[in-house]
Amino acid sequence: TNSSLGEKPMEAMVQALAGEGEVAECNAGFLRDNAVLVVVIITDEDDNGPHADDLEGDSQGTPADWFEALADAKGGNDQAIVTLALIGDADQPGGICPPLDQTTYAGAEPAPRIRQFVAMFGSRGSAAPVCAGDYQQFFAAAVETIGIACEEFVPEG
Repeated sequence: TNSSLGEKPMEAMVQALAGEGEVAECNAGFLRDNAVLVVVIITDEDDNGPHADDLEGDSQGTPADWFEALADAKGGNDQAIVTLALIGDADQPGGICPPLDQTTYAGAEPAPRIRQFVAMFGSRGSAAPVCAGDYQQFFAAAVETIGIACEEFVPEG
């Protein structure tokens, strides 16, 4: 929070896990065929996409592209991935995050693209408001989801 409006959490995720070059080399060995991948996204901004007014802050691709990149990185097995996101929810009914104030950086920008990405993982995807005063329930539920994913996981080979 209180930083640049040019955060690119989704592009960073794709580059770290499915990209090429220095970033991918730095993370060599991180992805394992015999383990479930848990991705945690925490941001007070959204990746707005190619139609945003300010393209400087946008990650490349769409939620479907990000999903495909991660699934491909896990050998095509999207059931071997759990995604968790703490994001802005001002666009949701009952949302608790105030809209992001571009002057003070208080609040959080709604994150529909990140929410869409997380939803693509079905029961293995969960999102909650980054503005919550406590994340205990969110992470307790996440531990249960991760446990189920691990029980159901069948390693490659």
